[in-house]
Amino acid sequence: MSIGDVEELQWELLNLKSTIEKSDACLYAPTNDDIYDDNCIFKFLHCYLLELEVVLIEDMQVTDDYHDKIKTSIYHRKNKLEEHEHQYNSSGCSPCEAQRVANSTIFLYNLERLLEKIGTTISLSV
Repeated sequence: MSIGDVEELQWELLNLKSTIEKSDACLYAPTNDDIYDDNCIFKFLHCYLLELEVVLIEDMQVTDDYHDKIKTSIYHRKNKLEEHEHQYNSSGCSPCEAQRVANSTIFLYNLERLLEKIGTTISLSV
């Protein structure tokens, strides 16, 4: 994942903010404190993308081309993480289902903090 990928996802979240916050779903939402091992960063990002798909699927009334493009982008980003999962030694990470459950507002906040952490991690490793 590149810094460009992180920035694109941050921009997509900004555009989906009202859709996400309208959701009444309870979502798995680990905090940065839950990410006890840097190897788990991308595992937890994958968890967030899975949950984000749930929110977007539940919000089927939004069917404009723009939202469809974002849904497709998130789907492909999730699949890309799955394809490269072997690069991240995430075997010691807790499963998504073992993470904290939160409402959509907290979910969005925690995801934004995780993306900031990933952006910082990527910047430091370059």
